[in-house]
Amino acid sequence: MEEYIIVSKQPSIVIVESSKISMRLDAGNYRQDYLVNRDRIRNSIFGSKKLVELLVKPSFRGRGFPENPSGQDPVIKVRNVTNYGITGPYDYIDATGISKSDRAWARKGDVLLTVTGLGSSGKADLFFFDTPMLVDGHVAILRCSSKCDAGFLKAFLSSSYGQKLSEQDTIGSTGQIELYGSYIDQFDIPYPDHKIQAYIGDKVRLAERCREEAGRLIEQAKADLVSTLSFDLYTPPSTSSSSGSGYRLLGIKPGCILVESVLIGNSLLPTRYQAQYLDRDMLLVDHGLELISLEDIASGFINGFDCRDFKSSGTPYLRVGNIRPNELDLSGVMYIEIQPTSLPKKFHLTSGDLLITRKGSYGFCTSVTKEMEQMVFSSEIIRVPLHKGWDADYIALFLNSPYGRYQFDRLGTGTTMKGINHENLADIKVPEVSYEAQKIIGGKVRLSMALNEKSKDLISEACRDVEDLIDAGLVTASILSGEMQAPTWNEVHQNLLTNLSYA
Repeated sequence: MEEYIIVSKQPSIVIVESSKISMRLDAGNYRQDYLVNRDRIRNSIFGSKKLVELLVKPSFRGRGFPENPSGQDPVIKVRNVTNYGITGPYDYIDATGISKSDRAWARKGDVLLTVTGLGSSGKADLFFFDTPMLVDGHVAILRCSSKCDAGFLKAFLSSSYGQKLSEQDTIGSTGQIELYGSYIDQFDIPYPDHKIQAYIGDKVRLAERCREEAGRLIEQAKADLVSTLSFDLYTPPSTSSSSGSGYRLLGIKPGCILVESVLIGNSLLPTRYQAQYLDRDMLLVDHGLELISLEDIASGFINGFDCRDFKSSGTPYLRVGNIRPNELDLSGVMYIEIQPTSLPKKFHLTSGDLLITRKGSYGFCTSVTKEMEQMVFSSEIIRVPLHKGWDADYIALFLNSPYGRYQFDRLGTGTTMKGINHENLADIKVPEVSYEAQKIIGGKVRLSMALNEKSKDLISEACRDVEDLIDAGLVTASILSGEMQAPTWNEVHQNLLTNLSYA
């Protein structure tokens, strides 16, 4: 008898050979697509091995740690593993008393796999930091032996084939989903020649190099911004409880404040003139910064349009979730059938525009690059065309800083879902500096954004390579002969420097 026979697809009926039935008897584990998925991996041209055969020791989890607000040591949790690289924000603890030999330390080259939570389990990333970090008990550590390239393993686990394995072997329901080590160790892993593994794994490692450089550049841009303004935007100010140089408290109950006219904007709502906001206003003024309102440097504020008819392909449709501070995340972008050319001109993205989210996670800012000009955007995003002499990435970097964020907090409106409207957005201020200084800062932000996007592209490419390998569509002969090689850092970096611009 064959290992399994598909009797019917609708309804789903499968007969499985008894020797192939594991300790689990729930029908979901023997779904047709799951069985076919494992079959394709096992029967791929280079064969397969069980994951446990490729590891230094069987998969193991980190462990739980009590959070310490004053701790200095980050802990990797499920939310930090994304399939596109391990990223913060992290929870912190004090790891002083934790032995460096403790199992919970991830080392460079480990593959981390999330193992709990509906919609959260099955995410995999390569740990590629030089300094070990602690791992939470909801994340498994896979430490590869010399038989397996860690980058290749990450790409496989993040591919459609690897994701199916994780789905098949999860157990439980709702938020109590678990992926046990005994099942992970029995994953079927394609096992090509090490040159092919390295070809795919090198793309994953290059993706990590791009992310690392992107992080370095954004920090450098922040340092340049601080240096240009001669003011540290990233150190929380010590707010006054009684008075500032631009206002005076006349009474605490009821709260009465006498405010200088220089600090009064378009709105007279008393909530806009709390001491915590006024102190920050005065710090900017007292440091001699020339501030200018967005309404004076923008030619308008334009909302996108609503659309709910999403497709698997078509025109990319930007939503709030795709925009992060100084970053565009297209890994989860949705598509619509509407073509940009069929829309009024106001809905067209133009390189050099500023984009600001106006609802939900409102006040996140980024810029429009040349590559985004064929995209359209939702009504929860505001497009801000700028006058000449203003760099969108410089403005976005300032507005994403604590001194930009407090303005959004101050001017936001709403109760159940707070947001920012055009009138209040016009009142937000940015420091006026030379265009040359803006371009230096903005250029680093743009390159950082491009490197982050390239990192995600490389991960997606590596996953497709694994899928093509299993489907016999990867040109393995060219890889084995050395004719086809993975891209290098110098090639990627030079290409981005050459092509990156607003226009």
